[in-house]
Amino acid sequence: MISDETARTVFGEVEILSAGDQADGQPPQATARVVVGADEPAFDGHYRGFAILPGVCLIELAHRTAMAALPPAPAAGRARLAAVEAARFQDPVFPGEAVTVELKWERTEDGWRCRTVLSTERGPSARVRLAYEWGESA
Repeated sequence: MISDETARTVFGEVEILSAGDQADGQPPQATARVVVGADEPAFDGHYRGFAILPGVCLIELAHRTAMAALPPAPAAGRARLAAVEAARFQDPVFPGEAVTVELKWERTEDGWRCRTVLSTERGPSARVRLAYEWGESA
């Protein structure tokens, strides 16, 4: 079952807008939103005079959204991030912008893979692919 609770991030709360279980052979999906406050400390000094959210914060946002919308565990134990398989940054996120995270899950041999697209009103900001495993030492 996919959780509809919020997850706390370093820059605000992840608000799950929609979530669904795996049906008709389609992977589970979820959509979330977070507003990145203009006072977010990650903006300080990233690019002097041109504040943008560091890419690592977008990866963290993708991860926190995934943890808030986990699909059913394929094995015993707790989910853990096993790998950041890919991250492509396309457009900056500026102070005060809302970021929408759309994610799709797919089963893997060892767990789940999460493909995310993070967007602002201008369009896609990043595409991040994360791998998750389940086990005792999560």
